Formats: sequence, structure tokens, C-alpha cells
Amino acid sequence: MKVDGYTTYVLRVPFPGGAIPRASVTPLLAIELVVVELTTTDGATGMGYTATIGVGGAAIKAVLDEPALRDLVLAEDPRDHERIWNAFYWRTMFVGRNGISLMALSALDIALWDLKARACGQPLWRLLGGFSREVKGYGSGGYLSLSTDDLVAEMAEYVAAGFRAVKMKIGNPDPRRDIERVRAVRAAIGDDVELYVDANQVYDVKTAIEVARRLADENVAWLEEPIPAGDWQGHAAIRRAIPMKLATGETLYTAEPFRDFIAREAVDVVQADVSRVGGVTEWLKVAALARSWNLPMAPHFVLDVHLPLVAATSNGLCVEVIFPWISPIVGQRVQPVGGVYKLADTPGFGLSISDDVKREYRMD
Repeated sequence: MKVDGYTTYVLRVPFPGGAIPRASVTPLLAIELVVVELTTTDGATGMGYTATIGVGGAAIKAVLDEPALRDLVLAEDPRDHERIWNAFYWRTMFVGRNGISLMALSALDIALWDLKARACGQPLWRLLGGFSREVKGYGSGGYLSLSTDDLVAEMAEYVAAGFRAVKMKIGNPDPRRDIERVRAVRAAIGDDVELYVDANQVYDVKTAIEVARRLADENVAWLEEPIPAGDWQGHAAIRRAIPMKLATGETLYTAEPFRDFIAREAVDVVQADVSRVGGVTEWLKVAALARSWNLPMAPHFVLDVHLPLVAATSNGLCVEVIFPWISPIVGQRVQPVGGVYKLADTPGFGLSISDDVKREYRMD
């Protein structure tokens, strides 16, 4: 089995209601899916993708299209994912060990794992360990640009659909505004639904601790990304001082920084994003590291790719249900019932992008 086909493209999918001007620290312009499709000499296929919020998709594709990088995959056995991963990583490390180059590698690695599972005729969640066929989801959104009434309505809609946990944004210039909005959501969803808050790195350590303590009465289950993502010292200080769990990791690349966060007790909930961290190969290493410290995995974004990974691992906690209108675009057929996804037996990730979708959203 050798890779003989290597195709990349970008789908730019607008938000149904238009761009979100104030999601948190940056506007959300559109969702860009940077897709890698592979074929082999014996007819096997695989697909993977990473995602942006409207900027950078073309740059990620350009990395994937570099002849020297493409040639690391063509004519190679796709089952040798560890060797291919390392070859790509070391070839690109001088131009970026984070960001665009790792997102490109992530998309490629996801495609390799999809191909391998399809070639075996197995769903990826089972091939990787099959710990559980069911995965809990939590409803996510609650952007700062929403009025309090619209925020409450969105969170209540998730609860009405059966989700037992929801997440909203905080990080207003005046923290008192955040407290008011959290209180309004808690009053609307009741005490039996878990509530998470996400600051998207806007606070300093002192402010994060102050806000977290003021949110204690609202029974917030976790505080997410309160300060700049790479500051494990600051995260450790916050974790020691706050009454709820501390979640982070969505913007950490490769397993290396997770080692520091976990070993130095700077995180409670590990949020490695398979579309950024380095694909399935690296995500599994983060999951194993977290498991050795009895920490759960609650990955960020790309719901449809994370479902089989969370199902496969014993410390998989939940998936983030955000931008659910992306699921039909990537061919996801599994729908939640009571906030729980029951995974299918479709080989690989069970995803596919139709020609109609490509015609509608593909960037030339």
C-alpha cells in the first residue's frame, strides 16, 4: 500500500447569521476547512482537515502543497504515520513549531489515520481502543456580542435539546458585566446543568483569580483559558487560588507544552485540539500523558473529528458542540440524543465531503 494521490483544498463556510463581530478577543469571519484527501495504490482513501476562523486557510494549504513536504507522503506507506509525522515536523520546524505548520501537519495526520482505519474496515474509535461507544457533548457559544437575552436564549436552547453542560464567553472590559451575564445564564438553566466559562486569554493572573472567586456562587464548573496560553506558571497560580477547575490547552502545539502544564499542576481539564496539536498521532500522546495524571480530555472545537478520539480513550470526558452546522458539511451522520452521541460503525472517522459541498464552498 503506497500513497499515490494527494489533494488539498479549502472550504470557506460563512456563518449562517453573518460574521460574529465580537466573539471574544477577535471576530469570527467564517469557518475555513483546510482539507487533505489521500488515495493509495490499492484504492484506499482517507480525509483529514484543520479549521480556522476565517484567516490563514490559504497559508496552511500552501504549506501542505510544498513539493518537498508533499514528497514526504507520496509513494510512502500511509500506515507509517509516526515516521511520516516526524519527517514533516522536522522538515518544517525552522519555519514554525506552532501555528500554520502544525495545523498543516494535523490535517495530513488525520487523513493518514482515516485512511488506515478505512483500509482495516474499522471505525476509528474502535481501532484506537473502543473504550466507549457513547460520548457526551456540551453546548458551546455565548459570545460577547450577544445581548444578555440572546445569550440566555442560546444556552437555554442547548439545555432544551438535552445537553447537561453549556459554555459561555467571558472577558468583557468590565468584569462586573461578566458576573451579571453568568448569573443570568445560571438562573435560566437551573442548578442541575454544568456551566463552563471561557475567557480566551484576556485576563492577567490577578483579574482571573478575582473573577473566578466572584463566580463561585454561580457554581461554575470550569474556567477556561483565563490568561495567555503558554504561561504555565500563571495557570498554576490561578489553579491554586480558584474554587473551580481550570481548563486549557486548545492553543498548545505538540505534546511538549502539555508535559509542563500537567507535571506542574497547572491544568485540571486538558483541551488538546487534534486539528492544531499535530493530528491524531500527537493527540493520543497528550491523552496518554493526561491519563497518567488522572486528568480528563475535553478537546476544543472540530466536534466531528474529536468524537472517535474521546470515545477511544478511557479519560475522554466530552466534546465541544460548537458550530453544529459544520457537521453536515463534512458528512457527519451521528446526531446527539439527550446530549449524547452514539458512534456508528462506519470505517475511519465516518466523514466525507460531497461534490455539491465542494462546488458551493471551495476556494479557488
